[in-house]
Amino acid sequence: DLREAFPPGVAEVQQNLFGSHDTDRIGSHIVNRDREHAGHWQAYFDFSKVENGRYDPRKPVPEELASQKLFAVFQMTYVGAPMIYYGDEVGMWGANDPDCRKPMVWDDLVYDPELIGPDGKRMGRQEVRFDRNLHAFFQAAIALRHEVPVFNTGGFRWLILDDAAGTLAFERAEGKAQALVVFNRSEQSQTVRLTAPAEWPEGEVSARFVSDGGSAVLRCSGGEALVAMAPWSAAVFLP
Repeated sequence: DLREAFPPGVAEVQQNLFGSHDTDRIGSHIVNRDREHAGHWQAYFDFSKVENGRYDPRKPVPEELASQKLFAVFQMTYVGAPMIYYGDEVGMWGANDPDCRKPMVWDDLVYDPELIGPDGKRMGRQEVRFDRNLHAFFQAAIALRHEVPVFNTGGFRWLILDDAAGTLAFERAEGKAQALVVFNRSEQSQTVRLTAPAEWPEGEVSARFVSDGGSAVLRCSGGEALVAMAPWSAAVFLP
């Protein structure tokens, strides 16, 4: 009985993760993202094994790491208890088990490049190193979650979810505390237009956090909100 397992005052929290020891790593998922859909789990699980010959086990390029930063922002602002699979935060990559279980890459060690793929075949030279830029980004995203309590306990509401445009936005709210999170996962700059959350102040608000290190401004007037977004970027706004 869940009422006995979780008595009054004890909350049940669902874990929020993108990968584990039984999946491909998030960086490699991004490399192979257009081939199978993780929503069809068995087909995706079988596909993400490198021995099928269709899965690409190469290292993600910088443009793909920009996409991984969007995953991190989503994870740290979404509901549930976020869990980062070791090494994702420093740029490790790999197909499904056992390629996802490589030893941790540390900042104080020098590594030989990978020359042999997980299927035993030779591949292009893959440099192995601790990605300091990505690690710093994860630290900043985690700090944001700690600094904004509504990301831990607030309610959740979609404001826009447009697959065709590659934009999405949601609100986290609890009492008078609010946060607005906006994503542009397309390759073009675009202005995201959405209905402003209830009680959001009129006028301009600069982003508290932007994934690409740039800036973004939310303009709210007459119940409508507009924000110009760079390609492959996410922005977090607080009133």
